[in-house]
Amino acid sequence: MYSLPEDATAVRGTYLDCSSFVNSVYYNLFGRDVVIYPGYSRVDTYILNEYAKTEWAKGNNKAIDVLYYVNTADYNNDTDRANLLNKILSELEVGDLIVYRHGSSSGSSGHVMLYVGNNTILHSTGSSFAINETNPMKGKDNATSAEASGGTVQLLDTSTVFTKSTSTRYLFNDGSASSDAKVWSFAILRPLNNNWSLSEQGQARATILGLMIEKSSSSQNMSSVLVGDTITYTIKLVNKGNTTLKNIEVKDVLSNLVSLQSGSINNNGTINNSIITWNISEIKANQTISLTYSVKVKNDTEVGSVIESNDATVNGARINKISHTVIRNVNYDTIKANTLALQSNELYSDFREAIYKAYEGVIDKTILASYLPSKTLLYSLLHVESGYKLNKEHASYPIMLPDFYGGLWLQFKDRNQIRLVKNEHLKTGDIILTRYNDASDNKIYTAYIYIDSSTIIQIDSSGNIKNIVTSSFTSDLFLTQLIGYKLYTVLRPSLIK
Repeated sequence: MYSLPEDATAVRGTYLDCSSFVNSVYYNLFGRDVVIYPGYSRVDTYILNEYAKTEWAKGNNKAIDVLYYVNTADYNNDTDRANLLNKILSELEVGDLIVYRHGSSSGSSGHVMLYVGNNTILHSTGSSFAINETNPMKGKDNATSAEASGGTVQLLDTSTVFTKSTSTRYLFNDGSASSDAKVWSFAILRPLNNNWSLSEQGQARATILGLMIEKSSSSQNMSSVLVGDTITYTIKLVNKGNTTLKNIEVKDVLSNLVSLQSGSINNNGTINNSIITWNISEIKANQTISLTYSVKVKNDTEVGSVIESNDATVNGARINKISHTVIRNVNYDTIKANTLALQSNELYSDFREAIYKAYEGVIDKTILASYLPSKTLLYSLLHVESGYKLNKEHASYPIMLPDFYGGLWLQFKDRNQIRLVKNEHLKTGDIILTRYNDASDNKIYTAYIYIDSSTIIQIDSSGNIKNIVTSSFTSDLFLTQLIGYKLYTVLRPSLIK
């Protein structure tokens, strides 16, 4: 999974839940999980809440990082509630965690939020997609447009949690508007009371507090480029704090597969031994600075190569990664026409025969066949004994899009970040292979051929062809629902050398 909170952005992916987000922030700052709870392999809102409850019950011996544990039933009038919340609000410090259990029953759900000062709370809504493990297609209506279009980290004002009783986030929500919103208990934790030492990454981040950083590319992250194409990278810096930040050093490293376009570095940046450096004297509060440069994919770059731009830093703190694959120039109009024609053709023996037909006149069938797994080999494509990860020994590896593989067995293993496949990542003719287990635990394999944002063709395990994208179910939502499959991977035949 991704190593940095910055990687869970609109161009990379999102977090499965709010616990993963806050734990990722703390782990990158201090190299520690927020809470280590016996018998559990990960931190979630239940563990955080149960930890606080257990420690609070110890009275004077409670842990130093638990400031409050509250059973909401113990506060049965508005005055007591307001007094408690106002007291907590006056004591909040940067880094505090607000964790609570809510829902129609006492332990059904939970949230954890991170207080970052200036009456501001960060909350990752996580994945709201309701998984249907035995038939992922039935879960399609639960994928939200917001979830499909970008990351899910929200900025909240403290009033929505502590004083605004009409808010669904209000800590004393009585469930009168919605039983799912009823809050049963909540706690305030202060992990910083543990006096942890900052990691190297944490020390670097401490010099640029309040600075929002986002690296992007003129070609969307993980999209493909051709030999000779020009790529423009942008590092956007926004000072969200109240003070001026001084002496900011930004560095980026060129891939050896590209050459710098002369005169393309802006804002007085310099280059030395493939390292671009900008020295910014100051960034005032609310000021935005964009640093850009352009590169050209070298003419001798091999098809199938991955151009990685993963080493950018701000004051030594690593920022999000950008990668591109280098493909051959194929006739996408032919692929589209061939694929659309599949809808009226006869039944195929399995999805591979349909894919061969889609690429007819573009990539020879015998070449394509050597890279395509049978439906029963999809499992081996993604699984190795040491864990769930890409099997680089498999024949299909050269045409698999880096990072674009996953599903329940991979993404939910560590409850961390998930990869979101989006329209801007895909090209006409991309093949999405999936597998899930039905209600009888049979392995169901199916494939999809991506045409464009309005058309995705499904080929089921029996070779049946149908158009699965309709006006009421956009491709964005379909691509989001891929996380509900046991396994999926995206193949791009144009990566074949």
